[in-house]
Amino acid sequence: MSAYDPWEIRLAWQAARQIRTCPPDHKLLAEAVGKELAAHLEICEFCRDFRKLGPVGEEMIPMGRIWQQEPISAASKAPEAGEVWSVKESLGGWGPKKVHYNSPSVLVLMAAGKPDEAVRVAQVYDDPRLMGAGDLLLGNGLFAETWNTYTLRESDLDHFILTISPELLQTILELEAEDFPSLDDHSPLKAFRRLELEVGAFFSIQAVSDLMSRHTATLRERLSERFPGEAAVIEMIRRKQPRITWPASPLPLMDALARARLPDDEVPLAASSPGRVLSLNVLHIHLEQGEMFLYSCIASISVWREQENGFLVGGRIQEKLGEEAELSARFELPDGAIVQGEGTFVDAETGYFRAFFPRLEAVGAEESELVLLVLTG
Repeated sequence: MSAYDPWEIRLAWQAARQIRTCPPDHKLLAEAVGKELAAHLEICEFCRDFRKLGPVGEEMIPMGRIWQQEPISAASKAPEAGEVWSVKESLGGWGPKKVHYNSPSVLVLMAAGKPDEAVRVAQVYDDPRLMGAGDLLLGNGLFAETWNTYTLRESDLDHFILTISPELLQTILELEAEDFPSLDDHSPLKAFRRLELEVGAFFSIQAVSDLMSRHTATLRERLSERFPGEAAVIEMIRRKQPRITWPASPLPLMDALARARLPDDEVPLAASSPGRVLSLNVLHIHLEQGEMFLYSCIASISVWREQENGFLVGGRIQEKLGEEAELSARFELPDGAIVQGEGTFVDAETGYFRAFFPRLEAVGAEESELVLLVLTG
């Protein structure tokens, strides 16, 4: 239970709405009122009052205009995992619901490695009164939202704020794969989390759209380029690993790799791991040498829940992967139908993964078989 009184949490939530969704002063006090500002003023009593009073009103309104603390320092260095950075203010802007999304701070979970490439981040907030399960204090009043992670570009990050310890970063990565108790739909904390997810989506969509336009070939695409015929891939593996049993009926390459059965003495025992676990195949690709190797490992499942418009699965692959990795995931339903995973993600360094299955309910998931395949290299 929170150590704060309910009125303190409500006050913090009211401040969070202003911090995240009220336009900055130069837009709010502009002489010309555009359609976006006019629409926002219709729904925001605070901004209406502030605009009437002008700059001096800031001292007269008890709530004040509360903004996140100033970054500790600017830095020309590239962001690294375990660092908290602010997101560029210029990326903020008008969005849905007649609000102005202001740039948050984020904790870098996985660095890009290449200039201006994707970085994976967890959103950060600075009022511990709004902390709940899945939030972790970082220092200076900041906490990381392990339930709100997404992709940005390295160039989206502006000012370096602080660095956390490797041990704390590891804890956050582990929490990211956990499932947390649901909150009361009418609680300020639930409303705060909905808002934070909307903020993250606003900035992530910008980044992902740009990254997709500068798309680099995936492991699967590079595999297809290196070995144009799907049969050639299976034949190469068959020559090196003749004890593998392949599906009797012809299947697309990814399905055949996922369904291939390795010898029993090469398959780890699921019983050796507690909780919900499953066995999956991993294809390790050495494209420069033109070689590949298929092996089996265990995945522990820590996220298994129905959510809006689908079903979410997450957990950790208990095997060291290569420098990069890609996940293919699907549910095979009893009637033979396939529900393909969307937005699949696997962290090559830690093995943590997630996959979302649209329009799949909990009952359907329990009655179906989850099939995973990892490509790594």
